[in-house]
Amino acid sequence: MAAPIISALQALANQGLAPPAPNELRFDPARLSVSGLRIPAFLSRYIWECLSSYSGQDDFGLRAAQQAAPHQLFGLPYLMQLESSRMAALEVLLRYGRLVANHMEVSLIQEGNCARLMLLPVNNLHLADSECDYWIARYIHILNTPQPERPVILEAHFQRSSPANPAPWKALAGAPVRFSSGYGALWLDVEALHEPRQSGSATVLEALYQALEGYEANLPEQSLLEKVADLILANLHQDIGQERIADLLHMTPRTLHRALERDGWSYREIVDTSRQFLSYDLLVRTMGDPGAVADLLGYNELSSFHRAFERWHGTPR
Repeated sequence: MAAPIISALQALANQGLAPPAPNELRFDPARLSVSGLRIPAFLSRYIWECLSSYSGQDDFGLRAAQQAAPHQLFGLPYLMQLESSRMAALEVLLRYGRLVANHMEVSLIQEGNCARLMLLPVNNLHLADSECDYWIARYIHILNTPQPERPVILEAHFQRSSPANPAPWKALAGAPVRFSSGYGALWLDVEALHEPRQSGSATVLEALYQALEGYEANLPEQSLLEKVADLILANLHQDIGQERIADLLHMTPRTLHRALERDGWSYREIVDTSRQFLSYDLLVRTMGDPGAVADLLGYNELSSFHRAFERWHGTPR
């Protein structure tokens, strides 16, 4: 998951901005050079929201997608563009997409002559709006390169609320655009997806496939921070506590505390940040029931949840 953040930092540099200090990001950008770095979903969202706010640009995610694909994408965009059809390219994405973004699920559903390519949240935790923009922009570029004979994209859906100036999103899609869609998605013409196009050489394709297979075979294990974050997300409804998390990870609470501290986080901060993001996703994006959302996030009293939501996001609906 380092690749999109690298692109986002490049976009900041193009604005003439230095990246925020590591203590603001709660992450040291120097670590992005580490091969196979895995960044927990909550931290990826935190970083994206920080960088997007720092840039001051509504279309920051689109700008990040214009940067050259970093090597941490392992040649996946290049391989997709070399495939003999756009449908074959999407099959590559479905097969290997989790190698570069394991904090989202890419799904393709066909209904008649229309297919929906969807970016779905994992454990209810959505991407940051700007990262959703980034991936949708990347996929649009791949599907439109080279220029298709007939339009492939029928509609583009973005999870963000409608921006003050939607022109960059409309220009990107070249098709009707919808905002506040709950998740990112592209509606695609199936016949156009199956149209043949010039493919790359068999030698290059084979080399790219072997590289992806090799990376998959040696996929790095989850970091401790990622393991803790996943356990917290899975158990927010009961907030099992740091002691139980430590027990599940076969370490003492003190050892766990020190390990998280080295990553710049505490157990309670991860819980609160996860609740903050999920409360918005479940109550605003998907219009969930406040009482059900409060229960899911581990609040025993609805009034306590309301106070927390107001502190994070303003007055709840």
